[in-house]
Amino acid sequence: MDKDDTGGFNKAGEVIIHLPAQHAASVVARHTAGCIRCRLLKAAPDQPTYVASPTVREITAFTIGGTVEASHAETVTDEVIGVCEGVPGQSFQVARPPVVPSEEPFVVEVAEGAGWVEWTRVDNFAHSTAYERHITLDPNSGQVDFGPAVRERDGSLRLFGALPPKGSTVRVRRYRTGGGRRGNVSRHALRILRSSMPYVARVDNRRPALGGVDGESVDDARVRGPLTLATLHRAVVPHDYEQLAREAAPDVARVHCVLVGELADDGTESAEDRAGRPRTRAGCCCSSCRPGAATNRAGSGSRT
Repeated sequence: MDKDDTGGFNKAGEVIIHLPAQHAASVVARHTAGCIRCRLLKAAPDQPTYVASPTVREITAFTIGGTVEASHAETVTDEVIGVCEGVPGQSFQVARPPVVPSEEPFVVEVAEGAGWVEWTRVDNFAHSTAYERHITLDPNSGQVDFGPAVRERDGSLRLFGALPPKGSTVRVRRYRTGGGRRGNVSRHALRILRSSMPYVARVDNRRPALGGVDGESVDDARVRGPLTLATLHRAVVPHDYEQLAREAAPDVARVHCVLVGELADDGTESAEDRAGRPRTRAGCCCSSCRPGAATNRAGSGSRT
């Protein structure tokens, strides 16, 4: 309930209720509608109650607004990031990193002839040929790379990805920037309309915004790199289980692998059921358990 001017049906006024998404229509007295009912609950100690049952003579129901999903991200369109020099391995930088995930793919366009030609983003250039228009993107830094050239044993150059024409302009059609921990705001923190919208008087986030995380730091990469090379994403010792759990759910505040002996102490499971395998427990990271912790996934925008 957002507002009650009636004082519990003691006077005329407005009652504003936010209905859940699963609120469905039902049939009551041969009328199909989304029904809401009021019940009189037992009063708590020292709480005043009705002297006589309230009488509702007239009631009108209508919709005043709605709930939408919001992301801590801003869309940038048609941003020119540079001019090609006609050499392999050229790099460009978007103006507003980091680049957060979006429903639309990240597309780079190069001015060729009378129009713009689309270049496709790939994870790496390992399988790119000299005729494929491929680019790579580092979302954290916002760096866009074109394919390199590698000298072969016979002295020839092998291109991994096509080479854009010299002097051609490069632009990014569309990308979203934002994200990070700063987008994980508490509820009722977003109440300012940055631009006016018809028939919208006010806004409010009734739930906290979750899902934003800062990009991986160099120190974190130094820790993760040797572990990845040593285990190749396979868990062998308890520390491997913890590391894989952190990579799968970076929004978890604390991960601890509980060994068989530790599980046996609490008496919840038998040793035969566990078959000697380590178990991984993920600690909750909500504000009530760990104040200030970010609950998010890498590169994602915060949602409310």
